Amino acid sequence: MPKTGFIKTWRKELESDIWKMPPLYHRVWHYLLLEVSWEKNIFPTRNLFGIHLNPGQGLFSIQMIIDGVAWRERNVIKKPNKKTILDILKWLEFNRMIGRESNGNGTFISVMKWHRYQPDKDTKVTEGIPQSIPQGIPQSVHTKEVKEVKEEEEERNCSAGTLARQKQKTFNPLSSRPDWISEKDWKDLIDHRKAKKTANTERAYSTIISELEKALQLGFSVSLCVDTITTRDWRGFKAEWMENEKSRQTGHSKEKPMTQNQRYAIELLKEMQ
Repeated sequence: MPKTGFIKTWRKELESDIWKMPPLYHRVWHYLLLEVSWEKNIFPTRNLFGIHLNPGQGLFSIQMIIDGVAWRERNVIKKPNKKTILDILKWLEFNRMIGRESNGNGTFISVMKWHRYQPDKDTKVTEGIPQSIPQGIPQSVHTKEVKEVKEEEEERNCSAGTLARQKQKTFNPLSSRPDWISEKDWKDLIDHRKAKKTANTERAYSTIISELEKALQLGFSVSLCVDTITTRDWRGFKAEWMENEKSRQTGHSKEKPMTQNQRYAIELLKEMQ
């Protein structure tokens, strides 16, 4: 690769996951950014055919990456081992920063979203400040960066909303049953909530489990709690409701003690008789 030109580094990288990893992760990542092709190219092979490379793609060997990220410490060259490089490449691939395919010719690596974050040779990067800058975006960001920042923000919001909806849609409460709740009690609780059309989310069931734990600490069994929920037709559940229910039932089952005035009145009636 030619040793001229440049790549763009975004300040938001300071908030990214790779910034929180050991320094070698970031070194490998930037080595790949600097070594992949910046234009359409053909990589020659010994088999009389070439491998077409698009911008953001490159053909590497593990040893090539090891040598490329080596550093000097106290006049001694330090190199990472093969397993460390493979682990870093797997991490980059898992986090959708690169795509990777390996064969006899080497490891073919594609940097994801290259065209969004890296300009091609025809892109003119201006240093001027846009006339109207959306609120919340620093004025030092030029026109092209403003557009890319907005696209990135929209994609992140869209992805977060889609993931949340998918998680809510695919959540199965049967799989979230704690070991200390019997299958029958858990199924009865789920059936009751379905009948009441309450929220079928992981957060809702986590709250119920937490309240059932509190009820256990107060001396109420899970079966009694579930029976009370279905009998009283409750949409939700709080451990303190069981205390209130116990007080309500106790009040109906026992007579209230007589006051001193009531006892005095009864004694008068007996004397009059």
